[in-house]
Amino acid sequence: MYVRTAKPGWSLSRGDWVVLVALAGLGVLLSLAHRLSADEGQILTGAWNLYNGQELYRDFFEFIGPASFTWVGGFFRVFGPSYWVALLASQTLLLMSIWAFFLCSRLLIEHRPTALATSAIWVLIATTPPFINHNSYSSFLASAFLLMMIRTLKTRRLIDAFLAGVLGGVTVFFLQPKGGILLIVGLVTLPWLGMKSVGDAFGGTRVESGPAGSRDLPGRRSIIAPLVASYLGGAAVVGVTGLVFWGLNPAQAVFSMARGTVAMNHLSLSYLPLLGFLSIAGLIGFASQREGLLDSVGKLLVAIQAGLWLSTAHLPDLWHLWINSFPLLLMVGRLGGRSLNRPLAPAVRGVIAGLFGIVLMAGVGQSVVRNLDHTRVTRSWISGLNDVLGGEEFFAFTFLPSFYLEFRVPNPYYNSVLYVGNHPPEHFQRNLETLSDRRPPFVLLDYASVEKYGHTLENPIDRFLRRNYRRAQSIPHGQGTIEVWERL
Repeated sequence: MYVRTAKPGWSLSRGDWVVLVALAGLGVLLSLAHRLSADEGQILTGAWNLYNGQELYRDFFEFIGPASFTWVGGFFRVFGPSYWVALLASQTLLLMSIWAFFLCSRLLIEHRPTALATSAIWVLIATTPPFINHNSYSSFLASAFLLMMIRTLKTRRLIDAFLAGVLGGVTVFFLQPKGGILLIVGLVTLPWLGMKSVGDAFGGTRVESGPAGSRDLPGRRSIIAPLVASYLGGAAVVGVTGLVFWGLNPAQAVFSMARGTVAMNHLSLSYLPLLGFLSIAGLIGFASQREGLLDSVGKLLVAIQAGLWLSTAHLPDLWHLWINSFPLLLMVGRLGGRSLNRPLAPAVRGVIAGLFGIVLMAGVGQSVVRNLDHTRVTRSWISGLNDVLGGEEFFAFTFLPSFYLEFRVPNPYYNSVLYVGNHPPEHFQRNLETLSDRRPPFVLLDYASVEKYGHTLENPIDRFLRRNYRRAQSIPHGQGTIEVWERL
């Protein structure tokens, strides 16, 4: 018996590099905006805390994985703390994802123009705000994980399996549920799909035995075991590194959040987007089956897509589903490529190209206008609030973490986000102790963003604020109103 492994065949032509650079430039352009987003503020404030010498899980706490704060905080230490530096850190991960998705599309989609179009659509999806966010970061890493899983099935190389495990492990520390589910999906699908003739689908690996070149099942099993071991080894390396830096705190945070999530008012969360996405996925899966595209790679795409959507089950809104649907996008691209590889009248191809061009330009134009508007409003907000606060210390509650970095005010509080139903009573108590000791001149309040989660005013911090502060003014914004309270 011997093993013959085809060359990976992942080299890009000069034209591919031109397209990849154009996609990267488009991604940078569409992510250029300055926002005062609570969803971005968690990462900004956590990185700002690290920059100021605080230690995660000792001086402050976040449920989400620690790697997002560490990643952006590292950029702060090199380039200085600012929103634009955090944006640069985010764009770095975006560029990695664009590269990974582009390679996946070129490998899996038969029709080259369709592969390029699919990649352009991913750029539009990936730059949808909030951009400086753990969900975006983990999805960017997940796209690279998918690339290495496909590469592992194609080449049966141990280094590819190892890197898949590494990327799955790293994703855990950016967003624990998503990374954990991806690792499990990879562990289950690698031996199952690896036993199939994946190499044939790509013109790649075969295991041959004897003069007739017959397939040798025990031989294939002997290949799968080292691949699985390498995959687990890569995940273990990252896991041990995470234990050294953060101990078991990331895992304990997940269990703590799960306790709070069960208590949240989920009746306020609509599962209609998830039902819609599942319906679309069912149609695409049926069409893929009819076209013979539910091969080993097709099944891998289905499995990873299911895992990604499962990781959003706690909050299955349109954006969380959208940013985690790149395997489904590749399935759509495979179907489109198969159809366009068939004989079609030039007029039909022209109409399809024209419609796609209109959709792409509309998406790009809408993103640019939105980014310019967000940046303008943010600058106006910062200027107006700065006049009110006058550089004084403040407390931001419940979901306004961005302001600490924006006004260069250290955040001494244990939580940057805090609301009833998601955070345990001891977190409220610890923040109350800090608040009552410091008694900052101002408090910034925002309830609109957490009402849907069942937040109520019956908590120790709200009671303290109503005894010791009074409402000074309200500042409207796109999602509600920020109330500025002054100390009595």
